[in-house]
Amino acid sequence: MKKIFLGSCCILCVNLVFSQDISAIGMQNEFNAISKFGRVQTNGQGFQSYSSGTVNGSQFYYPNWTAGSVITANKALIKNDMYLFLFDKVRQELFIKLKNSDTVLLADKNQIYSFTLNAPDKTPFFESGSHFDSNNKDIFYEVLVKNENAYTLLKFVKTSFVKASPYDMEKIKAGNNYDEFKDEITYYISYKNGLPQKVDLKEKSIKKVFSNTKQIQDYFQQNGSAHIDEQFLIKLIQSFNQ
Repeated sequence: MKKIFLGSCCILCVNLVFSQDISAIGMQNEFNAISKFGRVQTNGQGFQSYSSGTVNGSQFYYPNWTAGSVITANKALIKNDMYLFLFDKVRQELFIKLKNSDTVLLADKNQIYSFTLNAPDKTPFFESGSHFDSNNKDIFYEVLVKNENAYTLLKFVKTSFVKASPYDMEKIKAGNNYDEFKDEITYYISYKNGLPQKVDLKEKSIKKVFSNTKQIQDYFQQNGSAHIDEQFLIKLIQSFNQ
């Protein structure tokens, strides 16, 4: 089984707002207009993750194309039911295509302010890492709680490819010695859009971020029996922002 990364192509997100009543031909024309700002790959050329075999996990946030939207760097909205999006967690890249089309565009990271992905279970919202740290312009944070005047909770998923080891006899005997995409999840807390501070899912780490103030001490005293997970962090930040 060999690893095949997505091919390179790029576009500049332009100052366009797409209405819902544009015809299919009109949409194709608009899409073609965007395409002239970069290279386009069609018929799936350079746009596949693996050639064959079984791989655990996925390099994409959602394994399939989904509806969504993009806010460009100049705050223009790109949204229409005819557009589909795919977010590559490995390379932190956002792909855009028309429904029923093989034409795929790779959005220029420098031109993306934020984007959303629509799915039945939730609609995650992502922002460029440069909004919080100029050194993180090549990544996107999933924003779990947003408050520019108080606390913002961020989630970063670093996904890496792990090749199956021919020497892992335990997995080989069990029949599950597969290549996999492995997610490493890190949470950050930003105060008034300041530099994000890493926080672990542990009471000591959380208290350290909040400098052990009385408010955080009281919160843990009232919720000490709760399991510390992502939902715990979300409720904590929401409580602090009230």
